[in-house]
Formats: sequence, C-alpha cells, structure tokens
Amino acid sequence: SHVVERLSEMDVEIGILDNMSSGSLTNVGHLLRQDKVRLLQIDIRDFDSIKKVVRGFDAVIHLAAVTSVSSSIEDPLFTNETNVTGTLNLLKASVESGVSRFVYASSSSIYGEAETLPICEDIVPNPISPYGVSKLAGERYCLVFTEVFGLPTICLRYFNVYGLRQKQDQYA
Repeated sequence: SHVVERLSEMDVEIGILDNMSSGSLTNVGHLLRQDKVRLLQIDIRDFDSIKKVVRGFDAVIHLAAVTSVSSSIEDPLFTNETNVTGTLNLLKASVESGVSRFVYASSSSIYGEAETLPICEDIVPNPISPYGVSKLAGERYCLVFTEVFGLPTICLRYFNVYGLRQKQDQYA
C-alpha cells in the first residue's frame, strides 16, 4: 500500500493485482478513490489473467508472495506455486507485453543462517526454508529474463519490513 501511495503522488496509472488472501482492502481503499488507481483481484498463479492485465503497463513492481517461513514449511507446494510460478507468470507476461522495467521483492531469507554480520550482498545464498528457496528462484528467473529476453529487472532483498498498516501476526 505504501508503494502504491507513493506512485499515486507521481500521477501515473496504477493497477494493483492482489488476490486479497492476505491483503486488506482498508490499506488501499483511500487510494482507490483516485481515477488512476484500480484494484484487480487476480491470483498471480493464473497466467491468462496476468497476461491480460499486464498489457499496457510500463513497469511491474512484484511484491506478491507467500511471506511466512512457517507457512512455507507447512505447505511448500503452495509456496512454490505462488512465489516461483507466480513470479515466472509475471515475468513472461511482462516480456510478452513489452514492459520496460521489472522490480522484484526478494528477501534476506535467501542467505539462510548468517555466519558473519553484517550480511553483505556478496555472501553466497544458502536458503534453509522453502520460502528462502522460492525467493532465490525468483531472483534467478529475473536474471535469466534479463539475459535471455532483455527485460530489465532489479531484485531488492528486504530485511524485516515493518510499519504502518502492518498485519498483526507472528512477524509484527
């Protein structure tokens, strides 16, 4: 919601894709009153729907994911379908639609247990959960889509994101 809020200040057209399985309409409701912001309830695992929606957008900021390490351990197949296949769907649709930039939200979980602190980008990834593996796979797919298809991508490895409008759960 904070990314959408910032983009709405830039006077650009914004499409929010969310299946609302973990999101809250109250986080973006105030933004949906603007003509240039629309919410599309779509699951990123549905390639045909993604392909239709991505068409016409200049950039994709991919923040959708199963974000719970414990959930990824309980259901690694669902985590893979959402985080890996969903990312692949967005990348493929972006290439087919001529998107000019793809931003991917990765995670510090790709590093696993840190042997040294602070963690630097040159540390070799060693994920220890299905979640970490799924985020690393997404990063690798981004690199491949840059090299093979020429889609400019950037991967951001977030550490402990928190703040206003945060869902109250075990990560809060």
